[in-house]
Amino acid sequence: NAERLNDEEVENRINLNNEYQVIAIGGLITTYKYLKWIIPKIKKLNPNSIIIAGGGVVTESPTLLLSNTPTDFAIIGEAELTIKELIYNLENKLPINNIKGIAYKKENNIEISPPRPLIKNLDTLPLPAYDLFPTEIYLKNVAHGLIIGKKTEMGIITSRGCPYDCNYCYHIFGRGARTRSIDNVITHIKLLINKYNIDSIIILDETFTINKKRVIKFCDTLISNNINIKWSCYARVNLVDLEMLKKMKKSGCYRVGYRIESGSQLILNNMNKKVRVEQARKAINLTRKAG
Repeated sequence: NAERLNDEEVENRINLNNEYQVIAIGGLITTYKYLKWIIPKIKKLNPNSIIIAGGGVVTESPTLLLSNTPTDFAIIGEAELTIKELIYNLENKLPINNIKGIAYKKENNIEISPPRPLIKNLDTLPLPAYDLFPTEIYLKNVAHGLIIGKKTEMGIITSRGCPYDCNYCYHIFGRGARTRSIDNVITHIKLLINKYNIDSIIILDETFTINKKRVIKFCDTLISNNINIKWSCYARVNLVDLEMLKKMKKSGCYRVGYRIESGSQLILNNMNKKVRVEQARKAINLTRKAG
């Protein structure tokens, strides 16, 4: 997607001559149509490779790709630990039926294993292997260029999950929020600055402002470390106040996305959003007041 390849270029790229024993692919549910097109082509060009699918499209519907494409295995939920165990068992010809968090074909059926427990300590996960991607393309894809101008920007996630239960949400990271330590996040940001000279980051957490003390600590750490960077985040209208917003502004925050969803209280109630329209008005006014 980043390279904007046409169909022919994609087919040339995925013609790997069975060089790889395993090919992993995934995406959100919105990528299903594309995955339904590309996975059969991957299998046709690499018939001896095992195809493992993951991401939101699998978590939200574990049987979808297995039923409609030549996908061999699907990883449900967080994949970091599951894919290591699955590949180890496949490589060593060990049983896979005891691996939690997967779905696979068995004869004419699709087997779904029990869910894998969520990863409690996110600091144990390695930072993204940016060197394996065309990072220079992603850096130039500035989401809010009209606000911050021509900058280099990268998205990061500092937490997974959300404690709320909006009924339109797929909860791909489960219910409840798990956070990376502030030190771990700062290390990540410093890496992006030192290695890629980024100007801005987008914090892609479902709700960054869940814990006010954590947000304040994040802002204070940016300031005390003289990290001069622009950043944006997503929040809920019932989880901000003026003190927090002023501190965010001081540390470089230039934008907060509130995901208000609707100006109708009836619709918000039907969504189980757990907010009021007047809270949205207040959050917008406080944000403007903070600068």
